Amino acid sequence: SASTAEIDSSDEVVVFVPATEVGCFGVHLPNQGTAELRRSAAFALEDDLAVPVEDAHVAIGQPLPDGSRPVHIVDPALMEQWVAILNTAGLKTARLVADASILPVTPVAVDAGTHILFSVSGRRFAVDAQLPDDALKAFANKSETPVIASGDELARRLGGAAAQSTSLPLLGQLAQWA
Repeated sequence: SASTAEIDSSDEVVVFVPATEVGCFGVHLPNQGTAELRRSAAFALEDDLAVPVEDAHVAIGQPLPDGSRPVHIVDPALMEQWVAILNTAGLKTARLVADASILPVTPVAVDAGTHILFSVSGRRFAVDAQLPDDALKAFANKSETPVIASGDELARRLGGAAAQSTSLPLLGQLAQWA
């Protein structure tokens, strides 16, 4: 467990958080300072948010080759909960990363237990694992090439949309793309 791990203060700690709790977007933003970037990103996405833009916790990544920046938005109360859990575990500094954000651009579907991570048609997102199989197939069928599913059960749920499956554990799958 994280509370008993021997972590050196110089180690970079990455904590995966469920993308079902994080809005993951790609936004074209002008070159600005950090505070201005956060404001610009939040207002560019305000119509897509379920919370007032002023209340959202906004994290902005480095520019991508297409000029866009990854923008992740989470409810500040949830972010505070995550930070409190990490602090209780003795982790004062960590990088929180939405699990779906590190998926490859190739079409994949990864069973993350409570949710399923998708990388389809250039978009990375997560959906609740309890969705009906037909809904999952619809997401997978958005791909122009067959989706690689993690595990036989997810491949079965995706029907003909799965090209192959992998038996790597979730962390192993995420690590191969990080």
